[in-house]
Amino acid sequence: MKTLLQSINYYFSLNNINHCLYLYYCMIILAIIFIINRYIYFSNYRNNSYIKIKSSISLGPNQKIIIIDLKKVTLVLGVISKKMIVLHRFDNKKFDSKKEIQKQIKYNEKNL
Repeated sequence: MKTLLQSINYYFSLNNINHCLYLYYCMIILAIIFIINRYIYFSNYRNNSYIKIKSSISLGPNQKIIIIDLKKVTLVLGVISKKMIVLHRFDNKKFDSKKEIQKQIKYNEKNL
């Protein structure tokens, strides 16, 4: 039975330095293509989801409370075996100026 080097030498005749370099370059090109394909594949599925589960807690065998963060809304969901109920909804507003922040603080103080 031939060894691996003997079979490679038979097909590529590695006695000539040009053939050896050709094989070496082909292997490098294939490795680079493999790495690029893996990077493209994993970059498509990384951090592109609009739904992120922030937290969850199990209350019983078929009962959970889950906090889900969407782009503009944060939801608190109650989940049982056959349905989901929205318990609370938070709007993810970003305030642009100090005046808006102060208005929001005063509004919250009045409602307390």
